[in-house]
Amino acid sequence: MADVVITDAQLEQLNRSAALLQQLAQSPKTKREFERIVKVHAPEVETTDDIVQAAAAPYIEKLEATQARLDEYIAAQTERAEREAANRADSELATRFSTMRANGLTDKGEDAVRQLMVDRNIADPDAALALFEKQNPPAPQGVSSWEPDSWNLSTRAVDRDIEGLFANPDAWGDQEVANTLADLRRNAA
Repeated sequence: MADVVITDAQLEQLNRSAALLQQLAQSPKTKREFERIVKVHAPEVETTDDIVQAAAAPYIEKLEATQARLDEYIAAQTERAEREAANRADSELATRFSTMRANGLTDKGEDAVRQLMVDRNIADPDAALALFEKQNPPAPQGVSSWEPDSWNLSTRAVDRDIEGLFANPDAWGDQEVANTLADLRRNAA
């Protein structure tokens, strides 16, 4: 092999370059960047990042598996909590509607109150019932057909009624039956 001859200046420059490269490769501030640049030009060189990545790979896999299990657990707990909250709300609604049914609410009325709750976004069944009763008041009571609808203080209605009973009992009975039937029909409607 032939001898290579370099000048003292070239040797000094070569020694300074070698020292600089050595400092760049060993300094904690520049080591990673230096290795990254070397890896770009010489991909076969094993860097600190390559060594760390190979050593940490099994632990990263375990962490990822643990993270996946933790995510599943949290999702299951969240779903369970939501289900329990929905069940509590359903139970409370059922209890409140059963109380309303005990107080005279019919199935048709319950359906109407539930629909009103949905339509008006009312969360409270009692408030929805109050609104339903306000919007749908009961029909006014009709007057009785067998009693006079006024005081009749001057007409002697009761005396005339008794006189009709004694004058013609059959006609009076027919009239009272007709009045009673008319009263029943009016109250049924």
